[in-house]
Amino acid sequence: MPAKPELSPRKRPRQERGRATVEAILQAATYILIKSGWEALNTNAVAERAGVNISSLYQYFPNKESIVSELRNRHQERINACSAPSAGETMHERIVATVRHGIEIYRDNAELFRAFEEVPRSRRRLVTVRRERADRPLLPEGEASLTPSSSELTTFVARTAVEAVLREVTLSQPKLLSEPRLVDELALLLENYLVRTTV
Repeated sequence: MPAKPELSPRKRPRQERGRATVEAILQAATYILIKSGWEALNTNAVAERAGVNISSLYQYFPNKESIVSELRNRHQERINACSAPSAGETMHERIVATVRHGIEIYRDNAELFRAFEEVPRSRRRLVTVRRERADRPLLPEGEASLTPSSSELTTFVARTAVEAVLREVTLSQPKLLSEPRLVDELALLLENYLVRTTV
């Protein structure tokens, strides 16, 4: 059985030049992945497209799997990057803002997300994303009848449900990402699930 490829970047750039190199590598990989697919993606092609020496690429990424893993993690981090709630923001307003944020991320990165889905199943598990959640919870403090023991699981289920819908929409009906009703439907789904009265 072949060894599992290393997925973590070898190092993080500390200087502006290094950060620019990493960004050029990731942009080049994005272009190749979208235009030509997984099979055409390799470290030599990425280095050539990025205009960097292959040894410079290997300073940061050991293989193409680690590059795609970094792209996927950045995609997930953008999904998680909700802003702090505004003063007086109701739960409904917060849910709508969360849904709109998710839709915008999927809409703006639809081609790249579809390219992720075309990675062969045998390699897809290797480039799975880190599942850290945003610092900002989905629910405002004290605004839902959820017990402390169930709130973490409930939030996980709610986020996973929204991401699953957006994933399917992006893959099969991308035009719906620009449909205002999608915001309403997802907000309704979340509110019906989250706002529950205790018996």
